[in-house]
Amino acid sequence: MKSSHLRACYGRLQKRLDGAYEKYLTANDDGKEGAELGCQAVAKFLHELDEHPERAAIFMALTKSFQDLRSVGRIRSATVPPIFSRQKRPTSRPRTSLHRHLQLMAVAMMEALMRIGEREKDAASIVARSVSKWRYIDAGKLTATTVQNWRKRRRSSVEERKIATIVGECLTSSHPRGRIDETLKSPPSIPGPQAA
Repeated sequence: MKSSHLRACYGRLQKRLDGAYEKYLTANDDGKEGAELGCQAVAKFLHELDEHPERAAIFMALTKSFQDLRSVGRIRSATVPPIFSRQKRPTSRPRTSLHRHLQLMAVAMMEALMRIGEREKDAASIVARSVSKWRYIDAGKLTATTVQNWRKRRRSSVEERKIATIVGECLTSSHPRGRIDETLKSPPSIPGPQAA
């Protein structure tokens, strides 16, 4: 990684953390929004550095939990997020946002393979074989059909744009198939959280 890229990323991190700290001091919510923005800032920084998903999983979970916590006072049916609950839970914490991101990456790679000429079934098989080696994916249940079903699932417009961006980055590289294979070989980079 070039030092100029690292300096630019670090500069953006500092600005985001400054903004988060300002919110922490001024928002009338006991610092919740500022803490949420701080977690987002760190997750975005890791994303910009192309770090692996597990390095930002806790920041993504905290961001979502702060969003949920802020809704507790506004929505009657809202409950305190598990990460802030004082009750001990025997089960492991859910990683739904991380799983969702990994699924979106898999769908994007399948789309990219199809755009360069692979048949749907073949593209799904290639992706399934590779994705089954990623961390946090239950390889025992992953098949080409699973990947095809991920592709068919209804998604938000934000998710659709993420997929289109990832596919576009692959297809506009000098060696699209090499870029796709490289992405499939190792866990994908983490998503940058949406700005608040």
